Amino acid sequence: MRLKFKALLVFTLFFVSGFYTIFKIEKQNEIQRDPASLKVKAVFTDKFGEELVRAIAAELAKNLTLTVNEGDKYLQFDTFRISGVDGERTICYYYPRVIFEFEGDGSAESSMKPTMKAAGDCRDSEGVASIQPIVIPASIIRKEKVTDGIFEYKEKPNSASVTIDRVGEKWPNWALTNVKFFNNKTGMMLVVPSSQLREFRKEPFIVSFESTREREPAQNK
Repeated sequence: MRLKFKALLVFTLFFVSGFYTIFKIEKQNEIQRDPASLKVKAVFTDKFGEELVRAIAAELAKNLTLTVNEGDKYLQFDTFRISGVDGERTICYYYPRVIFEFEGDGSAESSMKPTMKAAGDCRDSEGVASIQPIVIPASIIRKEKVTDGIFEYKEKPNSASVTIDRVGEKWPNWALTNVKFFNNKTGMMLVVPSSQLREFRKEPFIVSFESTREREPAQNK
């Protein structure tokens, strides 16, 4: 009887210890995803629907930046807080994926312009009120054959999955048209359309595969 009791006691302790470890890890991950101490510049917790989309469009127009490192293009913006079922959280908490959609200049075989989608994880930078950069691996893509397709290079940290369609004989310059935030698990999506990006930006946001400068001017004025 004592042996059974000891076995039951050991099993209970292991179970409780394991549960506590899992709970602790989950809480740590939650803190990393949305640190409460992170001081953000913009808080849109009182905005919903169309009003929220307009506020995000204005914020992206001000803070979306493009930098170049070894030929790769880094897209980054200051994070902000919104409201949802779990209260006030950063945009990446509710929408852990982001897609930047572009339209290419020039013409293709069809009457429609080339398009590019750069999809990546939306993650808060540690201790900094901005997302981790979404990297378009232009240094590799521009060496590839000019063709439609999906370009993925998992060896590059934070590398976006790039989908190109209707491209012509050479890589075009790409103008940002839409930004989409989405959550695969919940099915939620928040779309910042081209009409509102144009409303708040004086100049188009351009990405080129050919540029090799270490830093391009921030296009957020």
